[in-house]
Amino acid sequence: RLRDDRGVHQHVDLPAVPGPEHRLKRPDALARDDPANRTGEFRFHPGRDDDADIAADHVRLTFRHRVAGADFEKAGECSSRLRTNLLRLNLPPDVVRRLAIATYEAEMNIVIYTPGGTLTAMVQRDKVRIVARDHGPGIPDIEKAMTPGFSTAPDWVRELGFGAGMGLPNIRNNTDALLVRSRVGEYTQVDFSVNLP
Repeated sequence: RLRDDRGVHQHVDLPAVPGPEHRLKRPDALARDDPANRTGEFRFHPGRDDDADIAADHVRLTFRHRVAGADFEKAGECSSRLRTNLLRLNLPPDVVRRLAIATYEAEMNIVIYTPGGTLTAMVQRDKVRIVARDHGPGIPDIEKAMTPGFSTAPDWVRELGFGAGMGLPNIRNNTDALLVRSRVGEYTQVDFSVNLP
């Protein structure tokens, strides 16, 4: 488990059974130090130690980012970093594209409507799951909020080009599963995933 100075946790969820070889791209410096590995990728086999750079019975990769409310200058940075990380893991570009769109929408909802929150991405064996949780005003009517074009954004946010009421609908349209939970005056949690082929 790794943690960097921004609080990003890194742990990939695979069973302890022999299976196909999985690859994660290595950082450039490590790839240069190992000329035999010309692909620049980590090699690991779930449940096997032979010829693997990463060997474990259970491996899970988690990225957690803090999102500041009302910080429009940094808005979108978390979803952009997540997109870069997922591409470095060699995930299919279409999966990464869908996750980047949905994560950006979730991040913007935190920035626009709340004092702040977190985005957590979990790379699992069969899917990538994202949980966006804030400490904001909550959503009184989730069904209504899922309606394209419905928005409670103030005029000044709309003048910046945000708050068009497409956040939750875009998340729904770009994911395979979506669950929204909210308690008025306390929080909203948007939990979504995209399946891996």
